Amino acid sequence: MRQGTTPTILMKLPDYIPCEAISDAVFSIAQRETEIIKKDFSAFSIDSDNKILSVQLTQKDTFALTPCYSADLQLKIKIGDEVIVSDITTIAVGKAFNKEVLQ
Repeated sequence: MRQGTTPTILMKLPDYIPCEAISDAVFSIAQRETEIIKKDFSAFSIDSDNKILSVQLTQKDTFALTPCYSADLQLKIKIGDEVIVSDITTIAVGKAFNKEVLQ
């Protein structure tokens, strides 16, 4: 992921998790054990047919990430009384020289 971009993060759910049963969810990106970006359930798009949750990041979101440090991504969902947390996925963060947010 590069600073200043607007990536869409796609999260494929296992077959045993029905999308329509998800009552709440949080997507987080952390660096150095500190949460930098947090998206709540209202920010999600859901493709129930393909079992994919997606979250769009903004330029402001990605500019909040520090290049040279990796970023850890994690999804937490609630189904009924059960809460499921994904494994952490680690990605590199690339630098953008121009820090302007384009409108």
